[in-house]
Amino acid sequence: MRALSLVRIILIVAVSGGALVSGSNAANISASSSGYGLDAHISALGLNVDAGPLPTGASGTAPAPYSTSQMTLNVNTTGNIPVVVSGNISANSVTGTAVSIVDGLAGSRTTSATGGVVGANIGTNTLSIAGPGVTLLGLNGTLNSSAQITGDFGSLAATGTTTIQSLGLTINGIGVNLAPFVGVSVAPNTSIEIHMSN
Repeated sequence: MRALSLVRIILIVAVSGGALVSGSNAANISASSSGYGLDAHISALGLNVDAGPLPTGASGTAPAPYSTSQMTLNVNTTGNIPVVVSGNISANSVTGTAVSIVDGLAGSRTTSATGGVVGANIGTNTLSIAGPGVTLLGLNGTLNSSAQITGDFGSLAATGTTTIQSLGLTINGIGVNLAPFVGVSVAPNTSIEIHMSN
């Protein structure tokens, strides 16, 4: 009897699930987006410095259409371990937007988000005991990125771009040529992850 009840419950759930998904006049009934330009974390030699995601508040959830934008100026987060290492995450400005025209009605709708950072600088430096310290890792740049989803229920298309306007990298006091990456588009949500070990 117990096995028969379990089969009945599974059958009812399967039939109900099929009924919920089928329908000829479907609509985009919900969407969400959030935009931020900076989310950085430094963890080196016992030092931990975090900034972001910034700016806060550039997000929304539909079915009510929304349009929000935020900006944070003069970001500066620092930390240090005395006589060992210091770290900083800074930027002149960080922007984010989130927009949606999803209203729960049938037809093509769009949801998007953008993020940008101007004059970002992320770095770790040895502290000088005798003489200047060494930049263990330094990354600086200006870039912006966008992501968008457009379409009707069942036929959504995602697009996005990231444009790097300037980019510099220093590892252990030596500059790395990143010129091939400046002025070109890279995939949205691209991450740069650098691990250093001795």
